[in-house]
Amino acid sequence: MKKNVPLYWLESDNPDVMIRKLNGKVERGSFVDGVFKAIG
Repeated sequence: MKKNVPLYWLESDNPDVMIRKLNGKVERGSFVDGVFKAIG
């Protein structure tokens, strides 16, 4: 996987939550006005 290129997928238990993997860091969140916002 390339550095600084995010990979997104939907959480299997809750399709309203997206998962983002970026540079080895995994975060849960959603898109707000076209920008990913991490939860908590």
